[in-house]
Amino acid sequence: MKKACAICAKSKGKRACKQKDGIICPPCCAAIRNSSCADYLHFKASEIYEASKPEYFPQNSFIAAVDEEIEETLDQAMDLVEKGSLEEAENIVAGLLRDNPRYHSTHFSMGVIHIERKRWDEALSCFEKAIDIFPYFWEAHFNKASVCLKKYDLKNAVLAYRRVVEIGDPDEKEVKHAKNFLSDLEQDMLENDGIDLDSYLKSSDRFEQALSCMDNQEWENAIGCFKGCLNIIKRHVQSYGNIGLCHLQLGQKEPAIKAFNQALEIDPDYELAIVNRSLAVAMKDGEKPEPGRIETVDYYKDYPMKGKSYIRSFIQNIKQSLHKKKRQSKTYPSE
Repeated sequence: MKKACAICAKSKGKRACKQKDGIICPPCCAAIRNSSCADYLHFKASEIYEASKPEYFPQNSFIAAVDEEIEETLDQAMDLVEKGSLEEAENIVAGLLRDNPRYHSTHFSMGVIHIERKRWDEALSCFEKAIDIFPYFWEAHFNKASVCLKKYDLKNAVLAYRRVVEIGDPDEKEVKHAKNFLSDLEQDMLENDGIDLDSYLKSSDRFEQALSCMDNQEWENAIGCFKGCLNIIKRHVQSYGNIGLCHLQLGQKEPAIKAFNQALEIDPDYELAIVNRSLAVAMKDGEKPEPGRIETVDYYKDYPMKGKSYIRSFIQNIKQSLHKKKRQSKTYPSE
């Protein structure tokens, strides 16, 4: 548990104060903040945010204002979270959200509750709303990164951690964690793929662009984007697999099989390529798959990481489909 504020002795102390040489709560921080705090994180953040506001905002208004009463209630709700009383805490925060929809800390607290309940999508939405209200809320960026990792969204986790390092207090343990995470990840990528984080992010953008082309049935453009991804990450299994699918849609059997083989050379257990290669081998030259939307599968996230087999699921789906057709084809005598 955190110590009480060195000024009011009522709320939890959350910020180190150079003036008082101790830990103080956000309301007291806002109340005593002055030019002597010029080198401190929260003074810098408030100045930056103030300078970034559009001209139509009233002078001297600050969107990320601190409300002592709300903060005190949120502290009580977080105490309940620590005690495991999630439902009671959620009811308190939900009431605050109804009355204060533009208060950043309220969305943040609800995000924490969603994390405790493992509601990753809802938690992510809350942290993004908190950031939208106060872009320099580095704790919200940190929690957003943590949720993105739970959702196996490495790209957005990296972007969020970078923001934490950019605007957070270097002495905070979470900021140090973000910095170490990015450093370790980049070192791992350099050793395994020969790329830095900027190259990884660029590759991710190209991959997403390629998937968008596939959604629009722009097969040749998609192939070009996937090859752009491979120019950055030479052994990107999913790009080879998707190139194979695009060639199949163009009726190009041999290039499709070649792409599936390249994917399997990198990962012999890549089940999507195993299945799609088998389907390609059975097709005639120039033959195209039946029109329809290509199923989107995040293979490594949805199958190996969960201990599941795509091939087993694929076969099971075929059996269920055949059984359904068989039942529909039956005829019954009339009464």
